[in-house]
Amino acid sequence: ADALRAKRRAALAQLDTLTQSIFLDMFGDPATNPKGWPTKALGDLLDIQWGNTSITKESYVEAGVPACSASGFDGFLPEPEHEGEGIVLSAIGARCGKCFYVPGGPWTAIKNTITMRTTEDVAVALRYVFQLVNDEKFWRVRGAGQPFIGLGTARSHMIPVPPLELQRKYSLVVERSASTLAVFSRSLTSFEELFSSLQRRAFQGWL
Repeated sequence: ADALRAKRRAALAQLDTLTQSIFLDMFGDPATNPKGWPTKALGDLLDIQWGNTSITKESYVEAGVPACSASGFDGFLPEPEHEGEGIVLSAIGARCGKCFYVPGGPWTAIKNTITMRTTEDVAVALRYVFQLVNDEKFWRVRGAGQPFIGLGTARSHMIPVPPLELQRKYSLVVERSASTLAVFSRSLTSFEELFSSLQRRAFQGWL
């Protein structure tokens, strides 16, 4: 069971880096933009707003709608503020610059976050944007003791904009990879449970 668990972990690590490799192959390094894609400000492509500044973790309930703080999705709220795909940016604190992708469904982002959502005139695929922005080095962060990213900074940040069809092709590949990753994750969980069970039985002298 231990050997099988190690193999599953290795497969998970490989799948986790696959999307980055595909991204670089399709679009090139965004830092140098070798393919010469046109660039635009994020705020011209997406609806970018603060998370709900009136809600903190103190408002969390035991069950309900997933809620995202600057630490990620870590609680629930009674009512949703958003529906569908989105990106949540951690805008302050230790994880400042970390992003969290929302594939769909109801959700809410609370204080110290910035949300990114597509507009009616869809110009970019959010999975493509997420691969770009989910890097703390990507963002211009201010403040030494308490790092933060302002709304204006988020909106003005420039990104390469390849053809939308190519972005959607990448998104489809990522979705398929995510499905495979989910299967391996479930498999890993099963094998970890098996391994733990065998360990307990061994300690109790049943093996």
